[in-house]
Amino acid sequence: MLKHTKPRLLVFTTLHEPAHELQQISNLLGGSGYDVQLSVDGELVSWAAPKDKVVYINEIESFDLFLGIFFPNYGTGMAHQQLSKIINANKPRFILSHNHIGLVDKATRPNRFKKNGMPKKSFRLAKNDKIDRIELTDMYSAAVNSPYVQGQKSGCEVNEFLSITDIFQFLEKDLRDIRKMRLEIREINSMNHDQ
Repeated sequence: MLKHTKPRLLVFTTLHEPAHELQQISNLLGGSGYDVQLSVDGELVSWAAPKDKVVYINEIESFDLFLGIFFPNYGTGMAHQQLSKIINANKPRFILSHNHIGLVDKATRPNRFKKNGMPKKSFRLAKNDKIDRIELTDMYSAAVNSPYVQGQKSGCEVNEFLSITDIFQFLEKDLRDIRKMRLEIREINSMNHDQ
């Protein structure tokens, strides 16, 4: 059962830009009935007072669901820490990852890992025009390969995007129906309590 009248949604992203579009995302989801908090690179952003930022990584459990947006720029790594906590919280999440991250992950995987699956300490990402840090592929891999996503439970999915337009199309299609999402949150929370 939801603890709040509105589902609490944490939108987290890897960097501060594009701020205007992130505000539009927050407004769209808030207008759909979510209690939206935006965390940019691990800091809570208040649009009313953007200079008042609070590190929000310890508040993960208070949210009902999560939307992660991975841009091809890494930021400081706080979003990576948030993702780990979100995966451990075992709550519904949607990950939107820029297409370049998945491409680089797939292309570098044979050189990044030993045959036993352990990462090679010697691997360095060559300068490229796709992504700025290899840690983005680690986030992508964690999001795609976590048991929660692998279980194919709807409401826990990873999608790729090429443009901001793709993000808005996903939000319109998958997150605008607040009644459907409330039912899904209840179902997933019930499954988690049964385990």
